[in-house]
Amino acid sequence: MRRQAAVGSFAAAGISLALVATWSAPASAYQGQGYDGPDIGNILYDPGAEADYNGTLFPNYGSNYPRSVQLRYQTGTRAQYNGTLLATYRKAVNDETESVTLPIRRSVDDGRTWTSPATSPYAVSSKQGKQGQYAYGLGNPFLYELPEQVGDMPPGTLLLATIAADMNVSGEPDSGSNTMLYLSLFRSDDAGFTWKEVGDIAKGAGAGNPLWEPYLIAYAGKLYCFYSDERPWKDGKLALDANGNPTVAEDGSQVLTHQTTTDGSTWSAPKLDVDGTKAVQNGTNPRPGMAVVRQLPNKKWMLTYEVPGLHYEAYKISDTPDSWPSPTSMGSTISGSGAGSPYWIVLPDGRTVYNTANHVGTYVNPDTTGNNFLSKPAWNYLNSVMPNGYSRTLQYNYRTGRVNIFRGLGSWDYAATSRPKQTTPNNNPSDGPLPISYGEVNLGNSRGSYYKITNALTGTALTLPTPAPAQGIDEGAFSSTSNNAATATSATGSANQQWKLLTTDGFADVTKPADGQKVTLQVRTTGRALGLKFTKQSSGSYTLNDDGTAVSAVLEVTHYGADGRNSSLYAGQQWTLKQAVGGFQIVNVLNGKALAAAADGKVTVVAGNSSDRSQVWSFAASAPFVMSVDLPAGVTAPQGQQPSLPASLTARLSDGTTKSVAVTWDTAHPSNEPTGQRYYGTVAGWSGPISIDVTSTG
Repeated sequence: MRRQAAVGSFAAAGISLALVATWSAPASAYQGQGYDGPDIGNILYDPGAEADYNGTLFPNYGSNYPRSVQLRYQTGTRAQYNGTLLATYRKAVNDETESVTLPIRRSVDDGRTWTSPATSPYAVSSKQGKQGQYAYGLGNPFLYELPEQVGDMPPGTLLLATIAADMNVSGEPDSGSNTMLYLSLFRSDDAGFTWKEVGDIAKGAGAGNPLWEPYLIAYAGKLYCFYSDERPWKDGKLALDANGNPTVAEDGSQVLTHQTTTDGSTWSAPKLDVDGTKAVQNGTNPRPGMAVVRQLPNKKWMLTYEVPGLHYEAYKISDTPDSWPSPTSMGSTISGSGAGSPYWIVLPDGRTVYNTANHVGTYVNPDTTGNNFLSKPAWNYLNSVMPNGYSRTLQYNYRTGRVNIFRGLGSWDYAATSRPKQTTPNNNPSDGPLPISYGEVNLGNSRGSYYKITNALTGTALTLPTPAPAQGIDEGAFSSTSNNAATATSATGSANQQWKLLTTDGFADVTKPADGQKVTLQVRTTGRALGLKFTKQSSGSYTLNDDGTAVSAVLEVTHYGADGRNSSLYAGQQWTLKQAVGGFQIVNVLNGKALAAAADGKVTVVAGNSSDRSQVWSFAASAPFVMSVDLPAGVTAPQGQQPSLPASLTARLSDGTTKSVAVTWDTAHPSNEPTGQRYYGTVAGWSGPISIDVTSTG
């Protein structure tokens, strides 16, 4: 479906529409919220830039399904690569005359630039065949760095799981997606520069019975692969004969299942996690898929997945990733959008971050324990620079403390059609090739210089309370959750009084306030920016409420893009520092009014007057804080013996430095599995989850 570009309108006293019209890239700020324009993030891959691009999109999806990993367990000579971002995606340049590959892209500067000094796993794949007019190659990739030993694979081994089509084996007719699909595993022992094929995890069952969307995790000496399975299941078991052929008719049903391995090559039998068969679901076809599995801070495990046949996304909670309750149940609803492709991560401080295909921003669960998933999770919505898109992935960057968002636009709805090259890749799939794009969002506690901003008249500090979370996922609540009023309260220096100054082009932190400097002000706790109040209209546009109230809005900024795309911020969040006696005035760029504090704690914007002490603010640097603590690589120990656990870990501070911190391990209460244990620890002054896996030997 073609998406129409719309420009949001603002109306405010004394503000001309001509001024608003000069904003160079508002689309990057509110994609899908009334600014659905040409900017789609920074381009990781543009099929139209290929020299051999012939103007025809590969049928079904195009280039899509980006996945990423940040290296952190490399040792020896490879330790220099820790912190490197790797990304891959399904690359389809032209039409069905070419096979699909999985490039490996590499960034050593936190995503600003990317290179491709790697052998693609496709080059060493044994499944590169074509059949008739179709050529599928590899797809649905998942990148994963082992944090612990599994078989002969030490911590730091890089894995890539993918679907792989072997057209030369099945002898099937031209049947599009109804091909012989395998789940194949590749490994890299040199930080992703070269790859080799490990083998197959699972095999499809011929036409109409493929496998999709692998997801890898390691836990207590075992590697898990969760995936979507269209092979026939009956009574909770695979309905295949000794030769792997279906024993019941294919009916389009899909289930979620997983397999495990302790050596990387021999896999267990599939275990059913969510049974979506029509026979079990009273004739409906929910098609659960796109699993994501992680451990919550409360030591419980959570499995999320789409249920497109019933138009929602769901989750289950378990004590172990190897067994999930009630396979015939579709689980609890986490979002009712029906958009699919849910993806989520756990931040180092324990907050969870979630999005689906139709979410422009991200949803942050402020509960750092994860306990509210046992009842009903609650969320704060934070907008981002990235538009919605199929299978957006989230990647926490432990060097910057920000979250990278990778996104593709592909969809089954976009059949092969003429798509000429575009001077600037855009968000309308019918206008050109479908690119892979990326951006980042600051969700709080990120790297940078922070200041306590104190008013000269009242002695109170600029404060931004965290908005109360709302239950359920509802992007329509954006305007109310973003209009969270700033206040001026007793100057304690708490986290919600610590502000990061960022240049308005979004490219650099301001390390020292200076006269004439234009900045945005982001609060440490959530990454929200101080801005002017606005209201979302039913038309999708926004009206600025120039009523003298300064409230929080959501920061929309990316630090990437040499061409400046996505470098503009919402103008109501831009402020100019003007030198005054005893500090600075903070003057809004959009309406020229200065930030002022009142005795009752209210913060407003008023006509500028440098003699008015309520408009003068001083900036005092805050001490660096712990941004995250590096989780250690797993260790091994003989079965039944107490393992040797590290006495200290590396803490990363907001000023970019690191320090060693002591860790206390709870050796009496590990999570026990047949193949090993997971021990949990605490670090003084840090509330985030700490754990280490121990693989049992002997």
